[in-house]
Amino acid sequence: MATWKRLPQEQENQDYWFTGSCFLTRNVFDKLSSEEVQWILSDLREFVKEKQGIDYLQVYERDDGLRVWAIDQIRKIELNDHPVEHNHFTLLFPEDY
Repeated sequence: MATWKRLPQEQENQDYWFTGSCFLTRNVFDKLSSEEVQWILSDLREFVKEKQGIDYLQVYERDDGLRVWAIDQIRKIELNDHPVEHNHFTLLFPEDY
């Protein structure tokens, strides 16, 4: 399996927890193995626990330079103000944006 690393986040002390459903773009689904996706999700969850909230945008880079974005939709403090279906995050390639 390829080696992935999480790049430094742009904003510290944020309130995004990536707790909702995870959506993958078609490109991510087609190009990444399930093991790669699971590694990214596991790292993301551990980072959230460690920091007690993170920036809405997290960037992962594979050893060959391929980048994947994880974008959360709703801050934890806003969860009760939105329908449950709004609580999701997406894994996508920058070109999918």
